[in-house]
Amino acid sequence: QVTANGVTDRAGNASLNAHANISVPAVPAAPPKGNLLLWLSADTNALTFGIGDLANSVYEWDDMSGTAHNAVIPGNGAEALPVLGQAPFPNAVHPVLHFYGNNTLQPQNSPDFYVQNLTVYLVGSVDNTKASRDWIGSWEGWCLGTSDGSAGVIKWVTHTTAGDFSMEPAAGFMPFMVPAFITGTFANPGNKTLAVNGAVIGV
Repeated sequence: QVTANGVTDRAGNASLNAHANISVPAVPAAPPKGNLLLWLSADTNALTFGIGDLANSVYEWDDMSGTAHNAVIPGNGAEALPVLGQAPFPNAVHPVLHFYGNNTLQPQNSPDFYVQNLTVYLVGSVDNTKASRDWIGSWEGWCLGTSDGSAGVIKWVTHTTAGDFSMEPAAGFMPFMVPAFITGTFANPGNKTLAVNGAVIGV
């Protein structure tokens, strides 16, 4: 609740104080352990070729949620593969998968992701000179990525029968290659939030 003192209206009438209840969507500090549809972690279950020029190229990223949604090479096999590497985080250096703009892995049983009530948790960093990047999504349903028009700005896009809605707040501009914890929530027909490192930047 917010209290403001010495408030007057347009006619000059004074109020001793005014109260307003402001609701702020709650953003969990960490992803839940239950009711997961997909859980991918770079520190385990990222399968690489292990030899030759493709030694660190990832051909399969196994789902840890227990719902059999392993991310694999798309059916046409035309896309380049992400690369397993390491990157500095505030607490240490951790394994990561590098996606360079034309790299793709597709979860198996993808129709399971045609949902209209969901929360996406993602830890990642971006080249903020690049625009129009899709990090994870179920097109035409929802997509978390980088704005098509503003390089480095997070987009949280949802598609409903009422239309397409893209949340791209200016506060969503990502520093160059600095890891962030990004959370997008959506409940059809239009209740959605976007948060970075636990702070809500879009409602």
